[in-house]
Amino acid sequence: MPRPASVIIGLSRTISPVRPNADPVIGTKLADRYEILAELGRGGMGVVYRAKDPVLNRDIAVKLIPPGNLTKDAEERFQREAQIVAQMDHPSI
Repeated sequence: MPRPASVIIGLSRTISPVRPNADPVIGTKLADRYEILAELGRGGMGVVYRAKDPVLNRDIAVKLIPPGNLTKDAEERFQREAQIVAQMDHPSI
């Protein structure tokens, strides 16, 4: 499976259904744009999903943090992670 072309990291509570699936996030549309296709991995903060950006016509990765994990420290850590990922520039990412 090819790697996503870019990474989107964000906190979003706007998810609309596209089709039913065992994982309720897979098959949904995030922020009325990103179509969640599959789970890529899980970690201490949340879950990373493979998604499709129809506007830019490319695959991306989306990391979602469950609301129960959203503490002030977790939000700050998430923000730092997003800033670091935004600086990355490599053909394999």
